Amino acid sequence: MPNRTVCAGLAAAFVTLAACGESTTPHGVSPAQLARHIDSLSVAADTGVTGPIRSQILEELEVAPALGAAPVPVQVTTPSGQQTWEGFAYNTANLGGLIDSVYYLVAYNDYALDVVLLAEQVYGRNPTSLSAFLMDSGAIMLGGQGTLAATTTSTGGGCILAAGLKNSIGPLASDCNLATVQANFTYTFTPGPATISAYATITIPSQSFNGVVVQ
Repeated sequence: MPNRTVCAGLAAAFVTLAACGESTTPHGVSPAQLARHIDSLSVAADTGVTGPIRSQILEELEVAPALGAAPVPVQVTTPSGQQTWEGFAYNTANLGGLIDSVYYLVAYNDYALDVVLLAEQVYGRNPTSLSAFLMDSGAIMLGGQGTLAATTTSTGGGCILAAGLKNSIGPLASDCNLATVQANFTYTFTPGPATISAYATITIPSQSFNGVVVQ
């Protein structure tokens, strides 16, 4: 099952090394087909030193379509200008312990998933924390400063898990509803050896995303 607080674990690993399920995505495939595509890339990515990190980022991207949500166009501003990507926003709640809930924003530049953004806003007893990752082929950026504001504006029917997945998304489907999330994001990655200059800053203005709510 995807780690609902994946970014903390991914950061540690790196240092130590609502649309219905029957709708189609902008590429003309169903959410289930998109989920299986991401699933296969996630499994294949799990090789080499940074393989587990790449695989986990893709697995977090897989969650929303695997549970029936279709991606929406996402307007992304980078140092190169404005681009149109696709993505989702989703929420996991009632986690217990020190974490109350987590909002995720995930976006990618094309169906080949050459560039993938994962942002995670954690709410809990400790101060709210934001983590972000950007993966460009084999390169990964993480760490920096920014904001992710997200709120669930509506919920719909129950989630339907896509068949044929190798990643363990299934446990999330037991108490899950399709949802619409309003979100905006801005982030500047900390300069360093892994800096990808074309994506050193990312801005996504407020817009409506398809996604899910997992209780």
